[in-house]
Amino acid sequence: MQSEPKPPSKIEFFVCLSLQGPIVPGDYRVGRADINVSYPDQFDFGLGPIQLPKGGSTLFKVSWPDTDGRTKAHLESKSFHRKLPIYEALNLISKLLTAYKLVRVGHADGMRIRTVGICDTIFYASFIDGVSTGDLNVGIRLHPWTKLPFDPHGTTELAKAHIDTDTYPIARRYLRCFELLEYGFYKETVIVAHAVLDDVVQDVIHEQIKAKGLTDRQSRELLVRAIKESRMRIYLGPLLKILAGVSIGEIWSEAPAALSWLNKVRNQIAHRGSTDDRDSACKAVFVSIKTVAALRSRGLVTEAFPPGMFRHARLTAAWTLNAESWVPSGDGIETDPFD
Repeated sequence: MQSEPKPPSKIEFFVCLSLQGPIVPGDYRVGRADINVSYPDQFDFGLGPIQLPKGGSTLFKVSWPDTDGRTKAHLESKSFHRKLPIYEALNLISKLLTAYKLVRVGHADGMRIRTVGICDTIFYASFIDGVSTGDLNVGIRLHPWTKLPFDPHGTTELAKAHIDTDTYPIARRYLRCFELLEYGFYKETVIVAHAVLDDVVQDVIHEQIKAKGLTDRQSRELLVRAIKESRMRIYLGPLLKILAGVSIGEIWSEAPAALSWLNKVRNQIAHRGSTDDRDSACKAVFVSIKTVAALRSRGLVTEAFPPGMFRHARLTAAWTLNAESWVPSGDGIETDPFD
């Protein structure tokens, strides 16, 4: 007699977000998932109740059947995979919030309602069949409770030298990519990462043409803008080879494949309205920043990145699924020849 097939595990996430809208408390169905919405004044992490921001927080209990066992395997993993399921929960919450935003654009009820990302979380915790995975992440500052100093890592002192200045000009433009990524705007992350790289590359080409004797800006603009198809490939391939004696592929051997991927993903978003995912957004930022770092290694870009930015771009790309050959792994995450 055959035994009954084992039912799929039930995945649950308790996600408290730093936003509040006109969502009636209760249960909602989003695809295969159930989402319960509530507005508690406090939550107990097991160390005593913690007060939540009143009028500015919402608790979402997101649950779904793990039919293929993948989410359970990820949550139980000892690798970076355990950090991925929260993004599935946030994506489901975003689908719910999008419906509210859609019908209330320009209305007070639509204020602060948007897609959400990891930086919107006040806290989140995950469970498998009602049993905690032990993965509790708290984003809210609890210093009065923990008795820790307000700025334990000395970030204020590091930041003072960069207030209202033009330090790290290229890195300042990439800040928007990281902000969009952290708040769940994945399509926009790809668009901005591509646009920043395109601007930087055009500046490189301008400087190289100018060094060859064409000092008139308008003439250079006409020349650069005449290239309309396969711009990045031509700019960083044969044109850069003619002007600087080296192509991007000679600096970073995998650059042609990585840039082709970035251009394809960007075009799918810009021209076909296709949706994009966090994995692609992470990899797009990495390709863009690494290309700039590669150009800098040959003196074609002079501006540096602040400590940690390039490494973080590598890390977020490495902690994705379906990695392409040019995505860093192993020692390539911590050190890069273009650091």
